Amino acid sequence: MYLITMFVAITMKFKNFILELFIFPFECRIFVATWNVAGKSPPSYLSLEDWLHISPPADIYVLG
Repeated sequence: MYLITMFVAITMKFKNFILELFIFPFECRIFVATWNVAGKSPPSYLSLEDWLHISPPADIYVLG
């Protein structure tokens, strides 16, 4: 029983080490939007450049 307990403890420590090594939480801002719906262009007064300037800026932009 002691051997199994030690194995589980070592396995958990190794698992935690791997998780800390490769997985780290961080915050990011994601901007998701559709520029062109059903093949129709947006109105001429709408500029893509103006549309993407959000404050604060996003870290990742996803456009459809």
